Amino acid sequence: MLLYTLVTIALLAGARSLTTTADAVAEAPNYLRQRHQSYEKISPKVVIVSMFTPEAEVWYENSRNSSIGDLLANNISVPGLSPLFPYVHCNEQGEVCQLTMGEAEINAATSMAALVFSDLFNLTKTYFLLAGIAGVNPKLSTLGGVALSKYSVQVALQYEIDAREMPDNFSTGYLPYGAYAPDDYPSIIYGTEVFELNEDLRDVAAELAQQAELVDSADSADYRARYVTDSGMYAAATADPSVVRCDSATSDVYYSGTLLSEAFENTTKLWTNQSTITYCMSAQEDSAVLNVLMRATAWGLVDFSRAIAMRTGAK
Repeated sequence: MLLYTLVTIALLAGARSLTTTADAVAEAPNYLRQRHQSYEKISPKVVIVSMFTPEAEVWYENSRNSSIGDLLANNISVPGLSPLFPYVHCNEQGEVCQLTMGEAEINAATSMAALVFSDLFNLTKTYFLLAGIAGVNPKLSTLGGVALSKYSVQVALQYEIDAREMPDNFSTGYLPYGAYAPDDYPSIIYGTEVFELNEDLRDVAAELAQQAELVDSADSADYRARYVTDSGMYAAATADPSVVRCDSATSDVYYSGTLLSEAFENTTKLWTNQSTITYCMSAQEDSAVLNVLMRATAWGLVDFSRAIAMRTGAK
């Protein structure tokens, strides 16, 4: 939580928008009710994006004791949000807001689209912090480790052959669209395969986040010890939690195992034109959210360069 707060405070310092008003605010205090009467929009400096309840509750429980303040001070109903999470929550001044989208790609895309195309908000100078848990690649990080990504890759956007029936010369049953082998570059492009975030912003956030003390536990340490090997392949998995810069894989399928992990390592490396393994976190929502932000940027509604994707290894 300390890390989340540190990154958010840093973004607040860099944001320039100071307009904090509401249009259709539920039970808003006088400050926002006065702005509601003038029909001005809420202009948050930062929107924190959570995927499901446990990720959101961390913010609600801890924000009151930080410079953010109470994130439940204002609860704004937005048409099109998940029926389970129908409100955007904002602090007293409307400078920091939080949205819970619902899990998986469809829920994430629908909820984010509802927010950015709503006429209740001015998000043109807002920073978006995607902050959630993820599966972690033990070659690059560990339980409790925090990753800030340059790329989000929709790794499951491929053909899949049952691995029990794949050709003998295939290393995986996944192969790109229009390709004839797993290591071929796709010849059929959908346009959502890879999203590249603002590397400069990512690096600033990572440097600030490294000043935070990450929470650890004895149970996590015991589990990490299972990854000790003679080869040292999983040295990162046995280390204490730290902040790393590596990439996120988006898939609605929860997958496990060396072969699938290595398949998506190679997919990420191939599609991002990199020479080393950079895939370290797997999640369901990042690419879906980023696609919405990219399209909204084309209409001048948000600034894609103000998005940060942060994931914490949970399994």
